[in-house]
Amino acid sequence: MTGSVDDELRSVVLDKAASEATRFIAVRKLGELGTRGDAEALIELGERSGESEALLRAAGAGLARLQTDGVNVSEWDLRDLALPVADGFFE
Repeated sequence: MTGSVDDELRSVVLDKAASEATRFIAVRKLGELGTRGDAEALIELGERSGESEALLRAAGAGLARLQTDGVNVSEWDLRDLALPVADGFFE
């Protein structure tokens, strides 16, 4: 994928005005791309209050996939994440 597609997916993930279904698709794709920038977008989503629990769990699962693929996701990155994100990450 090109950088512009990555940027578009990151924007969709963080856009509360986008439909939840669209955001889920974007979260899943970011979890498959394997870049630090993608992890940062999922971390930013995971630090937000007011997001659905299911979307936050998906962000956590995406972070776990990225880490498995070799993207550095540190304990420091996880410090401010909502509980559902941690649940998704450690499943």
